Amino acid sequence: MIKDLHKDDFEKLTAILQKCNTGFKWQLRFFQWALLVFGAWLVIYLICWVNTDTSGN
Repeated sequence: MIKDLHKDDFEKLTAILQKCNTGFKWQLRFFQWALLVFGAWLVIYLICWVNTDTSGN
């Protein structure tokens, strides 16, 4: 593991972990945005589905 390579160099280890945290923060943020877009699409789809007249008259 990378942390074993830098176990005595705390500055380098801190920099590596900060990069991991930054990457995870962006990954989580994009996932939340995707959930928001999917939720909006689902609400619009359900509204259209409920309000569509399929009786053919």
